[in-house]
Amino acid sequence: MSKYAFVVVAGGVGERTQKNIPKQFVEIHQKPIIIYSLEIFSKIHPDALIVIACHKDYIEYCNILIQKYFPSSSNISVIEGGKTRFHSVKNGLDFLNQLKFSGIVAVHDAARPCITSRLVQNCLNEAQKHSNAIPAISMYESIRQITPNGNTMADRSQFVVVQTPQCAMFDTIYKAFQQPYKDLFTDEANVLESFGIPIHLCAGDKNNIKITYPIDFEIASLILRTYSE
Repeated sequence: MSKYAFVVVAGGVGERTQKNIPKQFVEIHQKPIIIYSLEIFSKIHPDALIVIACHKDYIEYCNILIQKYFPSSSNISVIEGGKTRFHSVKNGLDFLNQLKFSGIVAVHDAARPCITSRLVQNCLNEAQKHSNAIPAISMYESIRQITPNGNTMADRSQFVVVQTPQCAMFDTIYKAFQQPYKDLFTDEANVLESFGIPIHLCAGDKNNIKITYPIDFEIASLILRTYSE
């Protein structure tokens, strides 16, 4: 069995993108968004296990895409996601645990198609050294902190923006996800930290955007076009 596994979170329905299908299935340059990251994972580690945690209404559609783009692959599984990101990731980790996986797992947003092989491999390498690796980039815009009395200035150098893939040793992150759900569990780093695990930040990539709003499709299209040139 491979020493790497990828859990791809695709359980959302993309209401803010104003599309008639979930954003991860919208096509950019004639290819569904989710396929871009799957191709990267399959390229750098062909034997890695890939688990897609998908909204229950789109499991069949997702399987059709996998058959189309990865017809010879037996390492990609589509499972039902959960009501939150936490629950979708937990379902993916539970699935890997049933397979007795042991190694490094990387959790990635299906709506981040602009990752590169270099970014993913660096995150995996950093996780190997530090037990986890969370890609992050510096903040470039001014920020203010909301307070009970209004708002106040904040030092942006004290904050970073986290991205995915968020990587960790499987045994550790699996145990961390046995905790009861909390609203602050918006990513894997928060779950690990709540479990008492120090978080290791590594270099992210400013092009690794998460598609959330309609304009993001255009930005991603431009980024992906530069990758193919």
